Amino acid sequence: MTEHEAGTPKRIETPDYACWMGEDGIVRFSLPRGTDLDLALAEAAVESYQEIGGDRPRPLLILLDRAKSMSREARDYFSNVRGPSALGLVVASPIARVIGAVFMGLLRQAPYPARLFATEEEAVQWLKQQ
Repeated sequence: MTEHEAGTPKRIETPDYACWMGEDGIVRFSLPRGTDLDLALAEAAVESYQEIGGDRPRPLLILLDRAKSMSREARDYFSNVRGPSALGLVVASPIARVIGAVFMGLLRQAPYPARLFATEEEAVQWLKQQ
């Protein structure tokens, strides 16, 4: 883990995921290829986002294209946590598109904008405008 000003972590890496804030202020979350996103990993992801993002909501970019699956418990958990200011999901693979579509269904009532993207560049451009 590396740190930047005021002791706030700028990057958290574990064998299960990486979470970091770019110079653009967007928090990014990435999974290793073939990851099964379960409840424990979902809880760790949210904790890392909150630790890196601090007290205010920030835009979040999730790179879902490497995930193999997402458990029902993880989906339920994600749908009930304090959200980012905006959410971009990169879903380049066919499996990620299915996971992303289910995830978006859970976010219909979310108090923040959320969209699916084929590339990280498209997601970043949109998140910067939110």
